[in-house]
Amino acid sequence: MNLYLTSKWESPYDGVYFTEERLPVYRVVFTAGSGKRSSSLKIDRATSDPHQNLPKYDTVAEFEFHRWDKDLLNINGTTYQAHEFFSKQTPQPAGTTNSDTAIKLGSDRIFRGTDGQEYKWTLGKKCSQLYLNSGGKQLIAAFHPRKHGLLGIRARTPPYLEITPLGMEMMDLVFCTFIYVEKIRSEREQDDSMDWDRPGII
Repeated sequence: MNLYLTSKWESPYDGVYFTEERLPVYRVVFTAGSGKRSSSLKIDRATSDPHQNLPKYDTVAEFEFHRWDKDLLNINGTTYQAHEFFSKQTPQPAGTTNSDTAIKLGSDRIFRGTDGQEYKWTLGKKCSQLYLNSGGKQLIAAFHPRKHGLLGIRARTPPYLEITPLGMEMMDLVFCTFIYVEKIRSEREQDDSMDWDRPGII
């Protein structure tokens, strides 16, 4: 299943995700913090109502991002500190031995799915991908940035999140964890000078 993003700023963590038929599935609202106030994210899922022209939404997750404390994740009514929900695995770049360098390049995030298995989000330079954490390359989900058309050779495509059939049984969890890790990955991409050792970053 592909979920296509419509966003004013083309931000994966602030916009609405639609099906190919233009039916809304998820709405993500980002609220920036100021001063000591934390930033936050709210993820809503559209619910069908034949008597409503506009979609109705139910909240499935809320995240709080703290500068000097652990991030908080509320998913389906249960609240976790980020380090309780995710464990971190730092990939070692080829030809390097400095773990601090590896951390700044990005760390994988591992969580346990509703089926009891472990899954791993890899934070790439341009996008995030989710795999079954079994040592193989069993793709569960992947974000695809916008592709611009090329003189009739390549069609223009909007940004979208691809969820493979293996991820559909826990679609909400896949989507919510994607939004969290993409927020972290996007911040790293935009600001290499940011303090990635802050307590909130796991």
